[in-house]
Amino acid sequence: DCTGVPAWQKSHAYPAGSKVVFNGHLWVAVQWTTSNTPGDTSGTWKDLGVCA
Repeated sequence: DCTGVPAWQKSHAYPAGSKVVFNGHLWVAVQWTTSNTPGDTSGTWKDLGVCA
């Protein structure tokens, strides 16, 4: 469930454990990140699945 989870913003800093919504999926930061897009090749985000 993605209720209350903020949308990912490129200019925002996210510490490890932060959750965001991006392209209809819920993502969690596996390490501190500031401009890495969820789903890119950096490996800083883990896809937790489609928002229901």
